[in-house]
Amino acid sequence: RAKDPGYGYWFRAWMHLVLPIDVERVLYLDYDLLVLQDVSPLWEVNIEGYLGAMVEEPDPIRAQDDLEKFAEGLGMEFDRNLTYFNTGVIMVNVARWRASDMGAVLDEKFAAHRPHECLFDQGEINLLFGPEFLPLPAEYNVVHAPTYDLVHRQRLKAVAVHPVILHFAGPEKVTKRWRRLGEHVASSRCAAV
Repeated sequence: RAKDPGYGYWFRAWMHLVLPIDVERVLYLDYDLLVLQDVSPLWEVNIEGYLGAMVEEPDPIRAQDDLEKFAEGLGMEFDRNLTYFNTGVIMVNVARWRASDMGAVLDEKFAAHRPHECLFDQGEINLLFGPEFLPLPAEYNVVHAPTYDLVHRQRLKAVAVHPVILHFAGPEKVTKRWRRLGEHVASSRCAAV
């Protein structure tokens, strides 16, 4: 099943099965990120009693519209007032993740409907587990996606000045531009040392 197109997105939901039992916390990072500053303050976030902590999706309305249609198609309720999270950066409470058996729950509910275009596991995680996450400050997952409208791009400017983690989404993933930016940041840091 791991070779099925798009299934790799769901691996994070199963991380508890491969992590040692004594691991209490994990900082999960998507592959399309650049860590630009110290992330150690994330280890101080109190996630006791929660699955973890994530940053709110910078364009939640578009994502919520898609998720609401997906939920309705499955006969599920959807609360637009809940925070919609981006799953690219997660400070994970591994014990709670393990107790929730997230991967199995998501598979039980959604496997028959995959592949779907509803933001892959991000949509599924938000639909079933969203209220069990705490919000992180936006600078820990600054999403750069040219598809965001002007209002959302303006909102991002406040945190994009000094992002801790820069996240490339949509057509920006692993492009020449992404690599050039990474090389620019790295060379700037080396020159400062």
